[in-house]
Amino acid sequence: YLEGSSKLRLAGSPDFRLHIFNEDAQNVAALQVANTSGTSGNKNVFGGKQSRGTIAGPLASEANDILLEVGGSGYGDTAFAPSTTAGIRMIAESTFTDANHNSQLVFLVTGSGAITQTTTLVMAGNGQLQARDGSAALPTFTFQGDTDTGMFWNSGNNLGFSTGGTERLTIDSNGNSLFS
Repeated sequence: YLEGSSKLRLAGSPDFRLHIFNEDAQNVAALQVANTSGTSGNKNVFGGKQSRGTIAGPLASEANDILLEVGGSGYGDTAFAPSTTAGIRMIAESTFTDANHNSQLVFLVTGSGAITQTTTLVMAGNGQLQARDGSAALPTFTFQGDTDTGMFWNSGNNLGFSTGGTERLTIDSNGNSLFS
């Protein structure tokens, strides 16, 4: 079912077969589902669009606007979680123009014993992968079979390596290796 000012349109364009629009006084969101074909063959597309303004008068998406979020939540003891507990969020990094669509992907999860999402990984528009800081006990980059051994951000311009949850090596901003 659709509530409020949501609008459903079927077969809206040759490419997108299902459009769902929602708008309030300041924003427009659209969900699009399609099966398209092109030079790379057939593909299924699940897309989102976001703008400021209204459907009749859209305005540019601005920095930090969520363009699309795909998420999920599970059932606890008595109810479903009130919000998404894990997701991938597509966010505008700056105000969009016809020549600039700078965006990023943000990966969110809820850790063990927690009820709030945290950002674990960002793929920035410049191509950088930005991971959480980590620690010697819980390194950022680790292994499935050995989660307290790996690499983490130690402090400003310092890189740390740990084994068994203990920091063993720090490479400082001058390139010096400090063994523990």
